[in-house]
Amino acid sequence: MRRSRRVQMLLQSTPIMPSFYIIDGHAHIFRSYFAPFRDLSSPTGEPTKATFVFTQMMLNLAEQRKPDYLAVVIDHGDETVFRKDIYPEYKANREPPPDDFFPQEKRILEIVRASGVPLFELPGYEADDLIATMATQLCSKGFDVFLVSKDKDLRQILNDCVKMYDVQSNEITDVPKMRAKLGYGPEMAIDVQTLMGDKVDNVPGIPGVGEVTAVKLLQKYGSVEAILKNVDELTPKMRENFSAHSDKLPLSRQLVTLKRDVVFDWDVEQCAFLGFLGSRNHGVEGIPLFQDDATRNPESDHAKRPGDQNDARQKFLAGHAEQRRDAEERHQKDES
Repeated sequence: MRRSRRVQMLLQSTPIMPSFYIIDGHAHIFRSYFAPFRDLSSPTGEPTKATFVFTQMMLNLAEQRKPDYLAVVIDHGDETVFRKDIYPEYKANREPPPDDFFPQEKRILEIVRASGVPLFELPGYEADDLIATMATQLCSKGFDVFLVSKDKDLRQILNDCVKMYDVQSNEITDVPKMRAKLGYGPEMAIDVQTLMGDKVDNVPGIPGVGEVTAVKLLQKYGSVEAILKNVDELTPKMRENFSAHSDKLPLSRQLVTLKRDVVFDWDVEQCAFLGFLGSRNHGVEGIPLFQDDATRNPESDHAKRPGDQNDARQKFLAGHAEQRRDAEERHQKDES
């Protein structure tokens, strides 16, 4: 991963490290699909609620944080991930998404590509592995890295350089905030997940051990291995559960530990964020994409409400276009 003149100047001209935001793509696609928001559809009947919510998330991210660099990372597919080779039952209990999820997923990815934001995926790995690898490399290059995600699996890679960011609450979670909120830090995260397991991903754990209990045990004994050496000190029920299920803990640790050294083709400069290429409320073919019942029925009460939200988005996009032009001018100067 080369360090360009642009990166060097950013690092030299200001004590603030350049910011790199990595969006956990599928986590946000699912979050957008299940968001408490009214149903939307295109004039052709295509469902677009998730598409709208995801697109609005990206606009909000750009407005609130003004990232220097931006990328989206997605899962390639559950059936190809290396964790399936380790444990064929990994994620086997997941119900397939509803039918109207897939056209919105496809449209969202089209919009991301059309917007000019790089999109990364790799067969055999999950998005979290690519995110962990990118974050590790970026830290060594002097970036301030923000993981746009609420996924607990990413807590293990937080450090002085890597933080989590929630667009909806505009909240940053760094290591001190993680310790204050959860009672443990990144160095304990893998052990906590190993003991808990993960019902959603079908990762085995110790029955009866949730996050609170796992943290208490680790704070008392120091590690999973130390807990197993002192299992006789546990309550009878806990001792029974550890005796019956502790043989799966090494497997669980393998499944929850993220790869930080995945080899894949990516370059930091392709992620330089100069603004979005697309325009509001249009799909990749340039047709209106978002429409609710009020849009289809101009006589409805909803249609008569003031269009302040649309006006705000219009103002934002106009301002963002100006920001993009300024960024392009700076970029040209950097490269000259």
